[in-house]
Amino acid sequence: MKHAFKTIGSIAAMSAIMIMAASCAKDTLSEETQEMYYAKGELRHISVSTVMPSANTNDKAFVDGSSYVQWVEGDLLNINGTKLPAEEVRGAHNDTASFKGDVYAIPSGGNDIYWSVYPANKIGEYTNAIPSDVKATTLDVTFPKTYNYSAAQLNQHLTGLNLMVCRSEVAKGAELKKIAMKNVGSIMRINMTAASGVSQNKNVQKIILSSCDGNIAGKYRINSSYAVSTISGQTYTNTVTVTFSTPVDITSQKSVCVMLPPTLNNNCLNVTLVNTDGAIYHLATTSAKLERNKYYTANMTSVDFSTEAYDNKLNNTTYYFKVGSSRNVVFSPGNLQYNAATTVGGTHFRFAPNQWDYVGTSCKYGTVYNTLGDKSKNESISSSYNGWIDLFGWGTSGYNSKNPYMTSTTNSDYGNGKNDIAGTHYDWGVHNKIFNPKTNVADAANTWRLMTGDEVEYLLDTRTTGKTINGTANARYTMATIRTDAQGGSKNVHGLILFPDNYNGGGTVSGVTWGKINTHSSSWNTKCTKAGWTALEQHGCVFIPASGWRSGTTIGSCGNDPNADHPYQVYCWSSSDVDGEHSGSYAEHLLANKNEVKKAVGPARKNGYGVRLVKNK
Repeated sequence: MKHAFKTIGSIAAMSAIMIMAASCAKDTLSEETQEMYYAKGELRHISVSTVMPSANTNDKAFVDGSSYVQWVEGDLLNINGTKLPAEEVRGAHNDTASFKGDVYAIPSGGNDIYWSVYPANKIGEYTNAIPSDVKATTLDVTFPKTYNYSAAQLNQHLTGLNLMVCRSEVAKGAELKKIAMKNVGSIMRINMTAASGVSQNKNVQKIILSSCDGNIAGKYRINSSYAVSTISGQTYTNTVTVTFSTPVDITSQKSVCVMLPPTLNNNCLNVTLVNTDGAIYHLATTSAKLERNKYYTANMTSVDFSTEAYDNKLNNTTYYFKVGSSRNVVFSPGNLQYNAATTVGGTHFRFAPNQWDYVGTSCKYGTVYNTLGDKSKNESISSSYNGWIDLFGWGTSGYNSKNPYMTSTTNSDYGNGKNDIAGTHYDWGVHNKIFNPKTNVADAANTWRLMTGDEVEYLLDTRTTGKTINGTANARYTMATIRTDAQGGSKNVHGLILFPDNYNGGGTVSGVTWGKINTHSSSWNTKCTKAGWTALEQHGCVFIPASGWRSGTTIGSCGNDPNADHPYQVYCWSSSDVDGEHSGSYAEHLLANKNEVKKAVGPARKNGYGVRLVKNK
């Protein structure tokens, strides 16, 4: 049975891979240690050869159907903590080698146990000692967190890039002669090519692999059946980074390989490229069940750095939205985001790189990744969280200790008492400078602002745009989904499309299928391909994603949440308080779900909602 590594987009063909091994200095036991174990009868002088099991078995040390792991003279094999160099290499594929030296034997009942590991350093760097974590029945090995590539190693297979293990049990005092190496890792080859016509910086500084549902680096335990599992109490990471000593120009295809533990369950494994400008391209898999002794390929042949490359098209201030009888505004390029531990352009705030971007929660929902390639998540909100958040309690601009990471569930802790915050420093745009991905610099404080509740109502219900879309006059908005991926997959983001008052895109747009206009009853039935949305965006349309809500550190209505009254909901704060008995506890906001699109007047200030800013035109 063949196992494919499936990604969004096409899957690259399986390729042959030759794993070459490196030479290192030999580690030896000290004379005192040798004497102690000789005295106990547990130190053996061995002469052992590797043997390869027959082809077409899971234990064969190869990574596809035609290539063998090759030995070279000087390769180090770690046997029970001692590194022995290869003294002779032979076989039709250099797939057999001989090793000699003094090795400690682990006693187990009436037998001796030998754990053999290649590459030798995968069970740590031991000198003059027997490792305490090498047991008779299990072996602890380390899958690295970082791989370093030089220019010369591109399109090559890194020396020692696999993990072979053999557990040998022989009668006490008997000679260890042969070991059958078994490949227990998974190997991924990442092919990178810039798409034709790409204008962005094509020099890749690093690649980041991040898993949502498993650990892909750290110390693992191998049992006598060669199954790999995590170890209780050990530190693991869901991120592996490939760094380049010199930035890699991917105008033509460049490839690298990494080794991963076969521990991922279902999805998702994310491949992120970071160029020297800090822009990223992100590819998510639809299946990432990695099995031992398998070779997988992630196809990155359509790299266009579009997902977070700060190439948002909302850069034409000609397009405006009427929010009052004599007031026009321009929308910010995306929803507001905040990172407590990282600054960009000298500020912790930024606008989302794309209009559809929303942080979401855990791994399944949301489109935002930090510079380490990790999925950002709103439930991790804190004063030190090094990821992006985009659901904020009302008036948490950072002014007067009303910080963006507040999780208090007391309404009176938010905003400015019982008053509106329009024009005050409690408004995020008034108080803060905000990094603008359109210009690659931070806009000064007081450039942007919240809409008032009355402006939200006018925007949705009153404007007379004079535009007819799908048979509806004065088109103001439509509930929509955008297929955001660059490679033709089915990653859809729900949200609200707003038509500018001077929209000039016409009623027929390639890549757009219209649902109902100016009503919730279309239930997200306007459908846009990525190209279709790009065309709408170039004609001034605004998209506000259904980013859900937060209460404390609990997230709801984010993505297709089965526990939500409405699985997709758009929430965005206004600057207006509410009158009456709830004054000081509630504030007005924009709401869109399958039942309504309106200015809502009942949300508690403690709730975390999205923030979409505007500026006067």
